[in-house]
Amino acid sequence: MPATPESLQKFVTYCQQHITGDEKGQAQVFLDRFFRAFGHEGALEAGATYEERIEKSSKKGQMGFADLVWKKHVLIEMKKSLYLIAQQLSALALKNVQQAREIK
Repeated sequence: MPATPESLQKFVTYCQQHITGDEKGQAQVFLDRFFRAFGHEGALEAGATYEERIEKSSKKGQMGFADLVWKKHVLIEMKKSLYLIAQQLSALALKNVQQAREIK
């Protein structure tokens, strides 16, 4: 199921009301809601994994954790500013979908 104006608006509204940018406590909730906004049942249901162990390229033999890995699609490492950017991008996507519907 693709994203709809309603699903994007629901995500934006949820983030505005509940997401403050606390990476440790909110990254997984944010990412799951993000996947839902774009038509998936959730991040795990789409095949993504949280806190996947990855080798640090800058330090041989040292491991780190990626906040989310959706193999063959994306690796996400959340930072506080990323929450704000994602909220803004989702709001912009919602606006574009609404404008496209008006043109039809």
